[in-house]
Order: sequence, then C-alpha cells, then structure tokens
Amino acid sequence: MDCEKNYIHQLLVQLKDNNDEAVRPLMDCLSEVFYKAAVGKYQLSHEEAQDAIQQAFVRIVDGGIDKYVEEKGGGPGWMWRVFGRVVIDILRQKQNRLRREESLDETLEKAQNDILVQEASEKEDPGWSVEHEEEKKAVQKAWDALSIVDRKAILRGRGPGTYGRTEYWTALKQARVLFETFYGPIRQS
Repeated sequence: MDCEKNYIHQLLVQLKDNNDEAVRPLMDCLSEVFYKAAVGKYQLSHEEAQDAIQQAFVRIVDGGIDKYVEEKGGGPGWMWRVFGRVVIDILRQKQNRLRREESLDETLEKAQNDILVQEASEKEDPGWSVEHEEEKKAVQKAWDALSIVDRKAILRGRGPGTYGRTEYWTALKQARVLFETFYGPIRQS
C-alpha cells in the first residue's frame, strides 16, 4: 500500500467529509509505525501501545478530524501530533500511577516489615527507639486485630509478577486501615 504523505492527506480529507471507509486504510498505513514508536521510542508495553493507537484513531474519528486543516496538507504530521498527545497522556497516567504505587508500596512494605518483626520476635528490636513506641503499639494492635486469613496472606508475601497476590494486597490494605485506626493517618510522601 502506498502510504505517502499525499495519500494520507487524501484519506483525512475523505474522513473529514464523513467517509468512514477512509479509517481502515489510515489504520493500515500508520498503525505499524505508531506501534514501533510507542514500544521502541516511548517504551510502552504491548498493551499500552495498542491502547495508544486505538485512542489516537478514536480521537480523530470522534471529532478530532474537524480540526484537520486541509489547506496545510500535513496529513502524516498531523496524525503524529494526535498520536504523540495520546502517548504523552498515557505516559503521564503511567507515571502518576507509579508514583502512587511507590509511595503506597513503601508505606505498606514498612508496615508489613514492622508487623513481621513484631510477630517473629517478642524481644525488643534494637532499631526501635522510644519515639517509635506509639507506632510499635499501633502495629501490634493492628496485627492482633487482623484475621488469621489476613495474617497468613501477609506472611505468605507479595508473590510473583507485577502486582502479586490479590489476597496479599487486600490483607495489607486491611492492616493499613487498622493501623490508621490505632495510630492515625499515614502521611504520603
């Protein structure tokens, strides 16, 4: 298929004139190069790259095509700008999600380690100082208040994979709620 600049421009003009049959050839022309850029240059996963391509075409078909200026004739460049904006949105969402997960993960991991230290040894940990006495008591109260199932899930650990075991995260959320009940809100960093 000839995916020259002029051909893409003609397809965009047809799409702007409500010819929906122009969408398939546009996708055929640009999906592969969009995918390679998303995965290679922007380091998106396969699923994220597929989502970016789909979102770009949805934006174009659902009204974005009205913004295409035929007189400029910048078909591929215009398509790349739309696609680039979608990729930027996905990267921002991904970064925000990672920031939230990291700070929450750090908090939950600290709580889990504290609980494990308390459960494994009733001896005083030399790392604990007097200023941590309230936290220590809150951790112990939260651990004692957890169900046996939740305790086992935490002791079993996070598990493999990006997200790990669901029961682990559910138990940690419950531990956090209990900890905050006894100690107060956990400050997010």
